[in-house]
Amino acid sequence: MAVSEYTGVVPDPATQTQSQLDAAATAWATWLTEQAPNINAAVSAADASDSSAEAAKTAAEAARDQTQTYRDQTQTYRDGANLYATAASQAQTGAQTAQANAQQSAADAAGYASLAQATNPATPIRVNPNAINDDFTIASGYNGASVGPIEITLNTTMTVAHNSAWSVL
Repeated sequence: MAVSEYTGVVPDPATQTQSQLDAAATAWATWLTEQAPNINAAVSAADASDSSAEAAKTAAEAARDQTQTYRDQTQTYRDGANLYATAASQAQTGAQTAQANAQQSAADAAGYASLAQATNPATPIRVNPNAINDDFTIASGYNGASVGPIEITLNTTMTVAHNSAWSVL
């Protein structure tokens, strides 16, 4: 129920008599008595509304704080995932590099073993690779021999100096 507006006469002590002032005061007191339950209900509703508004404000602040916490946690998880992805990528690259190095080392070891066998004076058989992959020069005054067929790979130069020989058997 709403509080009705006071429509009585507002007393003016400068122009009204005492009896008029008393009548206005009585009318005011009567209206106030009649409206007291409505006024009390309106005050209670306002208080409840204020309480509800305060509770809503508190809930909104808590939701805002929780949202910020979730954002912070999400960023932390993203940062961790990025670190994990970077570490995994680096580990994979390291493993690939290690594998390539191991393969090269095995190839180098096989080549060195062949070279050791080919240059050992006690070995009755000399061996050589079947391709020349690096530029090679037989200096003047020296001779060279290879057992073929021999391939000279693209962009590789085989130089036999003046007063030298190279034989492919």
